[in-house]
Amino acid sequence: MLTAGRTNEISTARKNVLIEKVLAIGGKLKYTKGSRALYLVKEKNQTEKKFMTKHTVYLEMPVGTLCVEATETHITGLKLHRQPVETQFTQSRSPLTDKACKQLQEYFAGKRQAFDLPLMPEGTEFQKSVWNALQTIPFGETRSYKDIAVQIGNPKAVRAVGQANNRNPVMLVIPCHRVVGADGSLTGYAAGLDVKQKLLDWESGKASC
Repeated sequence: MLTAGRTNEISTARKNVLIEKVLAIGGKLKYTKGSRALYLVKEKNQTEKKFMTKHTVYLEMPVGTLCVEATETHITGLKLHRQPVETQFTQSRSPLTDKACKQLQEYFAGKRQAFDLPLMPEGTEFQKSVWNALQTIPFGETRSYKDIAVQIGNPKAVRAVGQANNRNPVMLVIPCHRVVGADGSLTGYAAGLDVKQKLLDWESGKASC
């Protein structure tokens, strides 16, 4: 069995998240003798391996260095790093991260317009509803924040849609760059407006990436 850590050294909120994750994979909770420190104990089994093993790969792309994060079964993150890959970056490849990198290379080579990857982004139910809606925006097209709010059945939640869009943990695959202001302005983008403009120009055929 593996010990995840002492929860008296972390916040209550973080402790609750750890407990939920451990219980979700069939783990156990126990208290140590002579202490009120709660330990999270996880069984070493196939279920744990699939859900808890983390893989991270850095990939140089025309917009910068992309960081792909994944478990054995799902992509959990795709972020932009503005610095080149350095040797101190620890990388851990898997069949899934290899598949993701291949599809990203195809996208920037003009050979792919949609991604086919299993995703598991962490967020609230509202955020996930927004991210699901974003994945319906076709390559080369844009939608306004209002359009997305209407699509998810909450037309007054334009501001909340914008916040969820900005917190998207899997850029490109969940194409938050395709959401613009009602007047067509770029508004915010976590990776930077310059990257957003470059992606939109690339997808519309106005420029090469």
